[in-house]
Amino acid sequence: MKGTMRELNPGVWEIRCEAYRDLNGKRHRRSETFHGTKTEARARLRQMVAEAERQRPVMGKHGPSRILVSYWLKVWMTDVVRPTCKIKTQERYQSAVDLHLVPSVGHILLSELSPEHVRRLQQDLLDKGLSARSVHLIRQALSGACKHAIALELIEKNPVAMIKAPRVVKREIIPPDVQAVRHLLQLAEQEQHRLFAFIHLLVHTGMRLGEALALRWSNVNLEEGWLKVVEHAVRTHHQDVIVDTPKTANGVRVIDLDTLTVEVMRQRLEAQAGFSKSDLVFPHRDGGFMKEASIMRELKELGRCSGVPDITWHQLRHFHASVALQRKQNVVTVSRRLGHSNPNITLGTYGHMLPGWQQEVAGVIAEDPYEGPVPAGRKRHRRSNRKRPRRALRRQPSDDQEVRYA
Repeated sequence: MKGTMRELNPGVWEIRCEAYRDLNGKRHRRSETFHGTKTEARARLRQMVAEAERQRPVMGKHGPSRILVSYWLKVWMTDVVRPTCKIKTQERYQSAVDLHLVPSVGHILLSELSPEHVRRLQQDLLDKGLSARSVHLIRQALSGACKHAIALELIEKNPVAMIKAPRVVKREIIPPDVQAVRHLLQLAEQEQHRLFAFIHLLVHTGMRLGEALALRWSNVNLEEGWLKVVEHAVRTHHQDVIVDTPKTANGVRVIDLDTLTVEVMRQRLEAQAGFSKSDLVFPHRDGGFMKEASIMRELKELGRCSGVPDITWHQLRHFHASVALQRKQNVVTVSRRLGHSNPNITLGTYGHMLPGWQQEVAGVIAEDPYEGPVPAGRKRHRRSNRKRPRRALRRQPSDDQEVRYA
């Protein structure tokens, strides 16, 4: 299969290649406008031809009308999800495809997938007891596959976009109490628990669990009092723990440490020098990564003894963010410290914890910033900003002009 390219303007190229032939033998082509050099345009042409060759066995001589949804979901996972998404996102999409989409709509032709199919799929999932958030993930997978089909001109519309998604009720985050966390740290220190330094670091830095598990001494500077987050440990379903980049682009960050945390980390370094040669700050006994299941059980036991039986590792991150905001720290600074991709995420998650966030609004409504509070029983008339039409001025005739009367 070959393609063609021609230069429309300097640096602007039209690239075309054959996609498939329909039942009547008519050729269907793909074309796009590419901006770049001739070498880059040629590389893009080879990429388009390779994609068309890969899709040709799927369509064969029958065109896109004979493609099943089940097969196209596999194509979408291979072409879109695996090259662009992180491993945990890939596993969530794969579970949605294997457990829900293929059994429900996999037997339907891609060209015949309708909004009614999507509506019934959503209703069946909700009737089975799945949460609205889980249904959103399944919808997102099916919608992504349909968008990929639209980009390759296999279908014209996305049937998922025509059906309203179920409403997700957002729950307000309730972090642990300050006294409870303080009691938890005191108990771990008194018992000389092996997770004391680990818990202390998460409480005082707000790091994610995977970021703390992958932290290395080479990224910790105790002399200047900071650490750098550059890796994230992820446990997958089919593999062992793997090291990946942080969750977001802003996840690669430098976190300043307080003097108490520096002292705890220095004691950790001195104690670790005697039994482990691993560069990890919190290694397992065998030198690898600590097991999430085992440290979760130990945290639960400490929580039950300290009065917070339902505590989780992520709640320690919520605790750090809530305390920082309640003590009137800058939202942008807190967002950068947590590694959020956008400060709006920090506000949307923890904005209700800001102290006195309604009092300022109440004060603005109660008094006018220019004229003071409005006395009771008095109405204030404000000038309208709308411009009044200008009246046409009558010209008075001069003495030398003749006055004419109708």
